[in-house]
Amino acid sequence: MDAIWRLQISTADGTFRTQQDMGSLKIDGSPIMNVDGTGNCTECTFSGDMDIGPREKVTVQWSDDGGTTWKNRFQGVATQSKSPQAYFGGYKLVGLLKKLEEAEASKSLPAGDLSGQVQQLLTDTLASGQVGTLLQPTVQVVGTFTPLTSNKIVPNYQKVSEVLKSVLCPRLSGSLVAVNADGQLLFGLFEGTLALDELDANVQPVQWGDVDAEELITDLRLIWPKTMGGQISTWDGSLDGGGRRIYSVLKDQQNTLASALVAGPTSAYGRSVQTLGVILDSANFMRRAPNGSVTLAPAVIVSGGSSTPGLTITGDDATSSELWDGDRNTYATLTPDPAGGGYAVFNLVLPYAAGLGVPIGVEFAAENVSVASIVLDDSQRSFISISPGGSSGFYLIPDEVRALLATTTASSGPTLTLSLRMTDLHAPALLRACSLIWVDPAFSGPLLTAVLRLPAPAAGSVVVNGWPDPLPKVSVQRRGLSHEPLDVITLPASYTYRVNAGGALETEIKLGQRDAPDVSAQATLVKQRDKNATLAAVRVSGST
Repeated sequence: MDAIWRLQISTADGTFRTQQDMGSLKIDGSPIMNVDGTGNCTECTFSGDMDIGPREKVTVQWSDDGGTTWKNRFQGVATQSKSPQAYFGGYKLVGLLKKLEEAEASKSLPAGDLSGQVQQLLTDTLASGQVGTLLQPTVQVVGTFTPLTSNKIVPNYQKVSEVLKSVLCPRLSGSLVAVNADGQLLFGLFEGTLALDELDANVQPVQWGDVDAEELITDLRLIWPKTMGGQISTWDGSLDGGGRRIYSVLKDQQNTLASALVAGPTSAYGRSVQTLGVILDSANFMRRAPNGSVTLAPAVIVSGGSSTPGLTITGDDATSSELWDGDRNTYATLTPDPAGGGYAVFNLVLPYAAGLGVPIGVEFAAENVSVASIVLDDSQRSFISISPGGSSGFYLIPDEVRALLATTTASSGPTLTLSLRMTDLHAPALLRACSLIWVDPAFSGPLLTAVLRLPAPAAGSVVVNGWPDPLPKVSVQRRGLSHEPLDVITLPASYTYRVNAGGALETEIKLGQRDAPDVSAQATLVKQRDKNATLAAVRVSGST
């Protein structure tokens, strides 16, 4: 296919400035454009003498009908350009997702539809002026999935890309974000396969690479910052004169990290663990309903107060499930003491079934009440934290404590007891969340997929004529020496678009690479977090 292409150049804020057609371009060869299977533009490089300034937006356009209609193949900002004093130099364009890696998110996203939150984040970012008019104003939702209701998000000046990748995407398992050649933000489940046949004259035979096992990552460890200090004790069955259990202190635990090991699919190559610091978010965790009745009892009663505090449940099903439904917009209401005296402290007790595994912590959020202590007791081991330290309503259990709790042989499940102190004795308390929490596989699974690095014997590449639209996967009908059909191989794909020495459009499609497009967005998140020392910061916070 004859190559007909051109460049459109806009200022750094997105205002169109000039257009350069093939005949006027002083370029050596052609742009080399890398695009992943989601359509996300990653990088474009070329050399020459071009009228392109630092950080200007450049769009590579092409036409397959002689110039009647034009389509965008790549769009990005110039992060490298020729020196004004040189006659010839190199240029590098980076896809527009980089602008979202540089912009900060300052406004909260109200609870609502997940796709709507992505749209609101983009709208707020454009309104802030941080990205000019480089991006289109409407998010394109891709793939088929059931609409999801997402809790409120408070970004606290995180980068927009981090909110997208580490907060919003984990709420829809397998979802990714991309910015395509039209400057449109894409969100959702990317699907589709490009079918190729080696018998096709436009398809060259696949070139298979050697097996690469230099980088090995088999498992993922997620770590969260500062946990509850406290004391863990054990009970051997002894009772005191009053019939109370006599506990022996095993360990005074001041502060360590909380972590979760996410095991990979195989240990056949040995074990290598990637560690990732995680920002606390409701989507990190799952909750389970208690096994039995939730009880409430006064612990400290002000003179003249009743011994039976009133608990009024507010919610669709009129049960205390509002405490563990993961939605802080629902709540149970603790009414003031009708006797007028008031109760200063009360205990909230939630029993759980055995066999659920050791929780990673406790979620508690409320109004007009604070946490005086948290106790987790399984009849053999007891962990107590006085004035526990938490963040965003999450109180995490130190790893060393969880390891000791995991060794218990108790047949009964754990009981969670929170001692809660009223702020205003005569006003209602709204209990929005109270539950043991475990790491949610829907959150940890995609992150494991992102970092997993196993030997990839099927890695290869295939060159095709033209510039086909990118799709997440490519299937290749392989052929033998006599063109007989062999097997069909389907692999993740990324695309490199270029013009060959003969002046024709061609595309090299990389198959089954370690940084395959169906995981590249999350892998980028991991690399960014390592670079900005999130992991180091989390570790430091766990040792002070």
